[in-house]
Amino acid sequence: MELISDRHLLAIVLGCTVIVSSAWAGDETGEDQTLAGTEILAIVGDRHILQGDVMPRVLMAVQPVLDKLTVEQKYLQRREIEQQKSRLLQQMLMQEVETKLLYMAFLQDLSVDQRQTAEEHIESKLKEMFENAVLEMLKKINAADKQETRDLFRSAPQVARLAKLMDMDGIETIAELDQLLSRFQTSVELERESFKERNLGRSFVSDKIRKRPEVNHREMLKYYRENIDKYEFDSTARWEQLSVYFENVDSRDDAYAAVATMGNEVLQGAKLEAVARRRSQDSRAAEGGLHDWTTKGSLVSKPIDLAVFNLPLAKLSRIIEDDRGFHIVRVLERRQAGRVAFQDVQKEIKKKLLEGKQQDRIDKLLKELRDAIPIWTVYDGQ
Repeated sequence: MELISDRHLLAIVLGCTVIVSSAWAGDETGEDQTLAGTEILAIVGDRHILQGDVMPRVLMAVQPVLDKLTVEQKYLQRREIEQQKSRLLQQMLMQEVETKLLYMAFLQDLSVDQRQTAEEHIESKLKEMFENAVLEMLKKINAADKQETRDLFRSAPQVARLAKLMDMDGIETIAELDQLLSRFQTSVELERESFKERNLGRSFVSDKIRKRPEVNHREMLKYYRENIDKYEFDSTARWEQLSVYFENVDSRDDAYAAVATMGNEVLQGAKLEAVARRRSQDSRAAEGGLHDWTTKGSLVSKPIDLAVFNLPLAKLSRIIEDDRGFHIVRVLERRQAGRVAFQDVQKEIKKKLLEGKQQDRIDKLLKELRDAIPIWTVYDGQ
């Protein structure tokens, strides 16, 4: 989690966020419930967190999933949906408690004059900053693949969630977003306020743990040795395959003759890729029989696995038989089992250890705040 270095800069509003998880939502027919919104779920200091503060996030997060279900599927899964919604409402409430806790700490850390000046300055810029953040995120969401989308949600969950909703609904303006949010019993104004509280709260954390933790060589080497299994890898190979399956021919002799014919074509100069596309029955025939990097021992066919990891490179195998049919393989590349050297993962280990130390300091600060600021939730005692 990257923290902002100076809470007195307007950049704090564009900084750190609290991660929000995905959730399920829906009534017993699978449709969204109307929220009463007034039930008190938690009290942090003198601030109340209502059902209506948390449930819209659940509904927004689950909408992409619910959209993929039919009415019948929603009905059949109604109990599971309700159970998941209850569990995730609790999880999101705990995240909101943390947000309120940090925001209160931010305010308490300022003098009355500082607080008034900071709030006036931030409020004057907040609308523009929030809207710019959402619209910029929309561009990123539009261009992102699945992994990039997951990374965006991890780094800025609230803004990413809003941008994703806009993308799915095909809208491009904040005014349209406000109309869309009304379906979830929230609004741009409420989201903007949440945006402010989250980022100012995290800026308080940044201010309290300014000094970057240090990781020395001994710590990194110790981590490497204690987790050595993570850096070991099995043999892998890239290879090509020609196959004829017993189930697709009249007899074993016919299967043998068919695969032998393909092998002879390759030996006589034909490209294996072309032969595979025309004749092979292997699942990768359309890709020219090519199997990308495969780990030793992972193949269902043990005879093929044995051949792939023992044959000389670039040589056609003899005809191989297993319980499904006859095959010919050719190994293109092979990487022997080994271990990633410490030098090659030193930066990765250092980053991991730094993040762990930083999180430990954040957890310690949060515990101190929880001890100082009274907290109650409806889940206490469960």
